[in-house]
Amino acid sequence: MESPQLPANPYARPAAVIVEELSVDSSRGLTDAEVLQRRERFGANVVIRDASRSLWIIAARQFYSVVIALLAAAAAIAFVTRDVAEGVAIIGVLLINAVVGFIVEWRSERALESLRIQVRTSARVLRDGMQSNIDAEDLVPGDVILLDPGAHIPADARLLKTMALRVEEAALTGESAPVTKSADAVPADAPLAERTSMVFLGTLATAGRARAVVTATGDATELGKIGRLVRDIELQPTPLEQRLASLGRTLVWIVLGIGTVVAIAGVLRGNPLWAMIEVGISLAVAAVPEGLPAVTTLILSVGVLRMARRHAIVRKLPAVETLGSTTVICTDKTGTLTMNQLTVRRIEATDSHELLRIGALCSDAVIEHGATVGDPTEVALVAAATDAGIDVAGLRRTHRKVLEVPFDPATRHMVTVHETAGGNRLLALKGAPSVVLKMCSDLSTARVSELSAMNKQLASTGLRILAFAKSSDDQNLSSGFTFLGFAALADPPRPAAAEAIARAHDAGIRIVMLTGDQVETARAIASELRLSSGRPPVVVHARELADRSDAEVTRLARETDVFARITPEDKLRVVDALRNAGEIVAVTGDGVNDAPALRRADIGVAMGKSGTDAARATADLVLTDDNLGTVVTAIEEGRTIYANITKFVHLLFSHNLGEVLMVFTAIIAGLPLPLLPLQILWMNVVTDIFPAFALALEPPQPRRMHGRRRRGDLLNRSFLLLIGWQGAMLAAIALAAYVWALHTWGEGAHARTIALSALVAVQLGHTFNCRSRVMPAGAGIFDNIHLWAAAATVIGLQALAVRFRPLARLLDLAPLSATDAVVLAICVLLPIVIVEIQKVFVRAQIGSLDSASDVVAPAGDGGR
Repeated sequence: MESPQLPANPYARPAAVIVEELSVDSSRGLTDAEVLQRRERFGANVVIRDASRSLWIIAARQFYSVVIALLAAAAAIAFVTRDVAEGVAIIGVLLINAVVGFIVEWRSERALESLRIQVRTSARVLRDGMQSNIDAEDLVPGDVILLDPGAHIPADARLLKTMALRVEEAALTGESAPVTKSADAVPADAPLAERTSMVFLGTLATAGRARAVVTATGDATELGKIGRLVRDIELQPTPLEQRLASLGRTLVWIVLGIGTVVAIAGVLRGNPLWAMIEVGISLAVAAVPEGLPAVTTLILSVGVLRMARRHAIVRKLPAVETLGSTTVICTDKTGTLTMNQLTVRRIEATDSHELLRIGALCSDAVIEHGATVGDPTEVALVAAATDAGIDVAGLRRTHRKVLEVPFDPATRHMVTVHETAGGNRLLALKGAPSVVLKMCSDLSTARVSELSAMNKQLASTGLRILAFAKSSDDQNLSSGFTFLGFAALADPPRPAAAEAIARAHDAGIRIVMLTGDQVETARAIASELRLSSGRPPVVVHARELADRSDAEVTRLARETDVFARITPEDKLRVVDALRNAGEIVAVTGDGVNDAPALRRADIGVAMGKSGTDAARATADLVLTDDNLGTVVTAIEEGRTIYANITKFVHLLFSHNLGEVLMVFTAIIAGLPLPLLPLQILWMNVVTDIFPAFALALEPPQPRRMHGRRRRGDLLNRSFLLLIGWQGAMLAAIALAAYVWALHTWGEGAHARTIALSALVAVQLGHTFNCRSRVMPAGAGIFDNIHLWAAAATVIGLQALAVRFRPLARLLDLAPLSATDAVVLAICVLLPIVIVEIQKVFVRAQIGSLDSASDVVAPAGDGGR
């Protein structure tokens, strides 16, 4: 006998039809032979997931960069031209960069592994007429499974019989409250969250019992479909990786141009061919910022360590900076903005204490080891009673339960009968307000109308309403009750969520809620958290996305604050629409249903404590405190990192350009060669690496989270112009000092020593200029002790090169006089004075120092 096909739309057709299609006797289950045959066809009930990144993959990632390739080529050229010291220095920088990056990402992967909890799920199954517990991996389509309270649903299954079954589906659909299930078919176009005739792999039965037939296993389940969706998404480079790649491509042409032009110019001026080729190659190599990868890795690593102390695990270094570029945060509701824990938010009753007593009695939730366990609705009632000072355990001892009419989707109420110590009977009733009101005999028609209106008003705010009543007549379980009041329940916002949203708004970051929950529930939470900055939130049901073009979805995504009843596929469309609109999108989530959007986003952020393994494994950033505020803190850190990256890029490129222009101008002007190849290497080590590291560690600026950060290439037009005129300024000052030295000391080692020391001096002064393109160099000048340490190191090393004779002979340097020292001191101060004059005009254009603090320069000035 051949295995049957998996049934199509099992939720929309009668259970008997599905059983027949699966060729199974629902009263006996499958035979052992049928199980073996189906397992051979459909495979094990396992959802394939992405494996953890191997050590080789993490190591290889450290070399995925055009800049790294360019530096490797520069090292090769240095070895070919017998400049071993230059080649070894560059290779050393590359290895240090790779080792640091590898260690940081490997530690992050290990930290993520510690969050993973592998649980082998078992299933109670009916086979050959016998019940048994088996590993869920052994289930096959057609298996008949039995569900009890607390059971993890082991596969997708069509319900055959139910008894007050409720299932927690938040991780899969985003629905915050348990879903009441029944065996009745639902419409074929019902969204996943409304397929009440089905139970799904990865969800949890919180109350009731059921019998169901397995309709899909493994990757064919809804959970498996989401896994396939995640695996099919092609990972995109982060904004920082894109900017560094663009920078690398630009550098390739710059380096080739510099080497060619300098060599040709030198030969035309009568210099020896091979000598000029060597100088051209040395200058070309000097133009490559050897320190850029290492300093970038350092600053990102520092950011990772800072964020780890603030409850965030970074899985990829560039993700730290990407957060700083974020313009939109798409956040899940349940578990991210809210606690994912139903709570009694409001009670409308004459005697709230009595209502809570009845609620605690009419409940199966129990207190174990100080924690309340059971259906989330009943857990909320017992917790509210406990908070009101009611001894629930004692109350149940003195009111022994003798009968229970469990909650049923058809009757929409639950009744428990209790016997007191004196032998009296107490009936406790809870259920849907319309049902409970009809079962009460103490209410007039007018009062029923008034209470119905109150119920409607409460429900319109997104609250889940339950009504309560009591009676002493155990002979009548359907009427004669005395009405007590309403309890309104909801999944409350996280305490820090509103503050985090406000901070994001101040930073010009928009928040969009993506939830599988009901429209009114989502609207209520959005309003309470001021998601739309005080105006009424724009809420859209996901079905409105179905027939719209991509352009229409993009327009809708720009205008909408909340998307409700959204599926994983819908989330992908919204994220893609925002990215196509030019936004840099961060997506936060904790459920399986969030995993595809987490992977597609520019930066995926998963909850570490309450999040599913699928969400954590897909994300770039994992929050160990499940706090949205940590995301905003990470964005602050990212903005600081990007600001500091632009500062040391500013320093490296203006310094290197100054060196190139000085040598090029000297050759064109017919002056003796001002720098030897080994002197160029020395200068790059002394004046680039240490000051660049110091700028990378600049402290955060207080107003970095005020206003939307502009986006753009790392080397955009305005930034290139800034680097161009400042590089020319440094070259002019150093060249002037060299011309003075030629006139004073004549051609030779002394004049070249002045040229080298003058370049070191102007670059040292310019380091203080690079702290900000707007604020004065003296602003907060003592906030960064690393900058002063770098300056002292530069001065000390250059003095050592001149005074320590073995090193001086290697570099062909001569001792300096007191007059030389005065000239070099002027070289330090002059760049600061010139740039300060330029900054005065910049601040005048802006208007004031206060507003200047808010400006983010086109390439990012971090708010300074």
